Amino acid sequence: MATDSVYLLDDLALFDVLSTPVWIVDLERGHQWWANLACVPMWGAVDRAQLLAASAAGPGPSPTSRLRLEQLQRRLERGERAVDRWTLYPDHAKPFVAECRQQAIRIADGPGESVQLGMLVEARVLGDAEAELQDRRGIEALRYLGELVSLYGDAGEVLMRNPAAVAALGDVGHGDAFAASFVDPSQAPELRRRLAAEPVRLDVAVRTTTGARWYDTALRRSLDPVTGALLVTQTDITERRAHLAELERNRQQIAAQTDTLLRLAAPVVRVGARVLALPLIGALDRQRVAEAGKRGTSRRRGGRRGPRCPHSSLGRCARRLRVSPRDVLSRKKGQLPSPTC
Repeated sequence: MATDSVYLLDDLALFDVLSTPVWIVDLERGHQWWANLACVPMWGAVDRAQLLAASAAGPGPSPTSRLRLEQLQRRLERGERAVDRWTLYPDHAKPFVAECRQQAIRIADGPGESVQLGMLVEARVLGDAEAELQDRRGIEALRYLGELVSLYGDAGEVLMRNPAAVAALGDVGHGDAFAASFVDPSQAPELRRRLAAEPVRLDVAVRTTTGARWYDTALRRSLDPVTGALLVTQTDITERRAHLAELERNRQQIAAQTDTLLRLAAPVVRVGARVLALPLIGALDRQRVAEAGKRGTSRRRGGRRGPRCPHSSLGRCARRLRVSPRDVLSRKKGQLPSPTC
């Protein structure tokens, strides 16, 4: 169909003669905008009006489905077409797998109404044998995946674990295995509360067969053919966290050593009343100047002052007499004139 054409509801009546389910998804709202008559029994609806009304009144796509729709929308906007296998969950009917072909379609609610991008979906429902083959392929892929993949029921019971998860977390136990997998099981209620709004990802300490280890853990709500489910994928990051902790310790040690070296390289020495000396060791950079100034100021404020010379400071007297300070200290009365300070 022409991608630059705009289709109204009346333009889609021809699709009703097809036995193949075809529907259009409003990508902005995330629900079915239109469906042909073949979709009615597939979704377990009474008629088309009930099907579309239930879709519009529903909670909308899950965060995972919303992300998938956004990815598809970007492809459709580029003029691409997509073919995927979807597991569909109709109300009051058994879930089924369908091969879905998607392409872009421009739609409007009526003449003169705003035009929006929709997704035209053509579905081929797979038979049990073909769907089972796809399931087996997915299960086989999970067997060789190194990350831990676990599926928990609403009560925390284990519905499925891939071999990596079984090896790391141990045999399936009874009760709330989801909470028991954490070193701190009290984290589980808070995670469940957060999952009600959106997927969660965090670093968490996990109880494993070899002791406590840290895992990058992603949690999201997932549909299950039988019941609601919580999908958990985990990647071991224990060594990475240990490296980061070591780097932080090294950073703190280097900072402490840098401060010590700075103090050693910029010592402030009192050589007389109100006179400080800065012996220079190495380059006098901006940081050392700042450190010396800071320490010099603190010494001037906190140090004791000696009795003021009645003839001003010793150094000033010596300069005016053009002699050394030692000569001033050792002069005998009458040898040197009294300075006028």
